[in-house]
Amino acid sequence: MAANSAVQHVASGLGATLGGMIVEGGAGEPLRHFGTVGWLAATVTIASLWLAPRIRPLALAGFFLLSLTTAPPFPPDAGTADLG
Repeated sequence: MAANSAVQHVASGLGATLGGMIVEGGAGEPLRHFGTVGWLAATVTIASLWLAPRIRPLALAGFFLLSLTTAPPFPPDAGTADLG
């Protein structure tokens, strides 16, 4: 759950940053390229709806759990140097 939340937060921050870079306009001026940001958001949303069913989070989680449980443990002297 933490990784999922982290990815969502990064995506939200990235979207806000990119949207802020595209939109132009100062104090008292109308916003320019606001429609472009809207179309970009709609396109990314539709692409994510297409992509979401194709991702298999349980298979990936099983892979990571399997790789963690089958890793050999460190030997007790793993932190010491072998001088000889």
